[in-house]
Amino acid sequence: MKKFRYLIAGCSLLFTACASELQIAFTDVPPAVVSACNQKYPQAKITGWEIQKEKNEPMVFEAGFIMNGRKSSAEFKPDGTFVREE
Repeated sequence: MKKFRYLIAGCSLLFTACASELQIAFTDVPPAVVSACNQKYPQAKITGWEIQKEKNEPMVFEAGFIMNGRKSSAEFKPDGTFVREE
């Protein structure tokens, strides 16, 4: 059932003409993404998750977090591969 939700969320983003963001529940983030984020940022307090899709770019999951008193975010592919930190 979770895979179906990811598919629906991903497909809905594919049909947009410009960059889009969709806030999602912690429970809707793929386990591989959660695990990768926890390993890369073990001291971070995750504040929220978004799915991001830009035109001609693959879908990514963005974690918003606070670490060492500073707000930051990081993007991961659905398989857990780290993309970048902002």
